[in-house]
Parts: sequence; C-alpha cells; structure tokens
Amino acid sequence: MKQAAVIALCMREGSAQSVAQELGVSRPSLYNWKNQLLSHDATASMKRQKDSPASSERAKLEQQIEGLRRDRIDMTKTFAGDEWLRLLSPAHQERVMAESYERTYAPKDVVAPMGEVSNSWVGVSEGLLKVSAVTGTGQAIMFTAVQEGSWVGEGSVIKREQRRYGVSALRESRVVHLPRSTFMWLLEESNEFSRFIIDHLNERTGQFISMLEVARISHPAARVAGALSSLFNPVLNPRARPLLNISQEELGDLAGLSRSSANQAVSALKRANLISTQYAGILVLDINGLTRFSLAAHADQI
Repeated sequence: MKQAAVIALCMREGSAQSVAQELGVSRPSLYNWKNQLLSHDATASMKRQKDSPASSERAKLEQQIEGLRRDRIDMTKTFAGDEWLRLLSPAHQERVMAESYERTYAPKDVVAPMGEVSNSWVGVSEGLLKVSAVTGTGQAIMFTAVQEGSWVGEGSVIKREQRRYGVSALRESRVVHLPRSTFMWLLEESNEFSRFIIDHLNERTGQFISMLEVARISHPAARVAGALSSLFNPVLNPRARPLLNISQEELGDLAGLSRSSANQAVSALKRANLISTQYAGILVLDINGLTRFSLAAHADQI
C-alpha cells in the first residue's frame, strides 16, 4: 500500500488531499512516507515528468521506494510485543507505524535533553536508557531506567512543557519516537490508548517518588536495591524478567554510585541472598526482599 501511495502522490494530477482520501490515509502520512524514503532529486524529477512520465523515471522511483515495504516490516518488528499498540484499531496502528521513527544512540548520547520542549513520546526498541535530572545545587538525581519495550515522557508530551529531566543512553540503544501530533491524536481518538496513558501516568508518579526516596539513602547497597526494584514495575516495564541484562557499571550509574561502590553494594546484596551475578547480567532472587532492604535503610535515616 505504501509503495502505491507514494507513487500516486508523486505522479498525481490533482491534490495530495484527494490522493489521501482515495487511499484512506491522512495527508501527513503520505508526505511522511515520501520524505523518509525518496531523495529530493527523484521527487523533483517525477514532478517534471508527471504529464508524460518516462518508464525509466517510474522504474527509478519504484526502486527507491521499495524500501517502504522493508521499513514496514522493520517497524512491525519494532512494535512487536507492545501491549498498547495491540489495543488500537488497525487504522490507528497503521498511522502509528507510518509516523513513528527510529534512531540509534551511542552510550551516553542524549536522547531527550533536559529543558527542551518534548516533541515525542520515547520508547526503547533495544538497549537501555536512564532518566535523570540535575538540581539547582548541582546534585544529580536518577529517576528510573527505561528498558526494552518500555516508554517514557508521556507527561511532558501532554503538557507541552520544558522537560524537567533528561533521557540518555546507558548503552547503544535503538529508540522509537512517536511524534507529539500523533500521540495527541491517539488520546483524542482512542479510548483504549487514553486509559493506557492514565495508568502509565499513575504508575510513573509513584515510581518517581520512590526513586527520590532512594536518592536520599546514603547506604550504597540500599541504593542499588532500590534501583533494581524500580525496574520491576509490570506497567512501566512489561518485559522485565528476573535475569536483568545489565552490567554492574550500568547499575552503579542508575543508583548514582561509582563503579567500586556499586561492586561493593552488589556483593552485599549477594550475601543477603537477594541477587546473584550471572554471565548475562544480574539475577534477582527476591524482588520483595530488595524493596524491604531499601525501605529499611530509608527508615533508618528518617
């Protein structure tokens, strides 16, 4: 469908809106498809030739937009397993996959800068992100990690405010951006999506409050315990499993600790039989025990 749509757009005699209506898609979707996969030269050439297009020009256009089919397959894989997408109607799913885009970030790259207006909802296709902020006194606060299959930033997108936190990559990560215009359209058009976002916001509020409490804890092992337990919220991290693919260095970054302090904290949690270290990462043996460990340390400091 996408290939035919872009060809029709480039070779049209009428308006782009008429093409969109005939195909049953939105006008912005048509131009998004075209801009993603066609070069400027090819598009200009087709416009010049649209009255009597040469077969070679059409062949060139078709060759360039063959990638549309591959992109659709890639985006389908990208969104595989996302519960909220399955809640949408086929038409809504089509627009989401058409207007979303994916970018790859290296470790420590900024995905969404603190202080900028939020223009997209952010999801992790592969990798690991962290959400953090810096106070006016220069203190760094880590709010949460964002794992594969998880999304973040819905509150800032809705309020259209300057982001009060930053999102960055802890490791090389493939990140999906759902544009704000599409996000807000879904809120208006889909009751299922709206309910999902309301649940997300409620859980996110509780998570941020918990992580602020963790940030006040001075005991390194308790900080790591709190950081680990925050990764097991079933609403915010639906794909979380007991074996976390996370290094001790990344865990220290999440807990706001140096690598040496993080290593000591992990050793302490191992002695308490709360976790074990594996080749692939950290195996959580007792998630409730981690929560109790963190809360006990917080209570001792009050």
